[in-house]
Amino acid sequence: EECLTIFSFVLEAAVIAPKINFILRLHPVMPLALVMERYARLRNPPSNVHISDQSIDADFKRSRWAIYRGSGAAIRAVVAGLRPFYFKPHWERLGIDPLYELDAWRRVISSPEELLAGIELDLASDVGILIQELAKPKEFCTEYFTPVDINKFCQNIVSPERES
Repeated sequence: EECLTIFSFVLEAAVIAPKINFILRLHPVMPLALVMERYARLRNPPSNVHISDQSIDADFKRSRWAIYRGSGAAIRAVVAGLRPFYFKPHWERLGIDPLYELDAWRRVISSPEELLAGIELDLASDVGILIQELAKPKEFCTEYFTPVDINKFCQNIVSPERES
């Protein structure tokens, strides 16, 4: 359902913004055939909509913005330097935004027009200022996940008692 929600939004935005290219990414465990079966509009998308067959990092390198819902990929997008746009449909009461703390960098949108307004704002902004604005959100997202310390993990499995 989440795929269909965001894909519908992207297809609407693509129609009113034909000069902007949109890359659709599926979750790695979501089969494209299943999404195509359930959502016929994806079988013949506008020419500015592309279904990714590349790695997420490759997609980040060719992007400037990321539209997301509850995906942890949004955190990786910020680390890669992208501006995140959280799509919050009008009917949504309780958000599922993993970046809800990033008020200064992420944008919350409910319509394609709001997305386009945010993109136009970025395009009209000084790149140096945008880079400065990205610094704190990027730091926040870099520290969002803690790398696994395999030694501590193994110690807790073998000997869960802790020394005082």
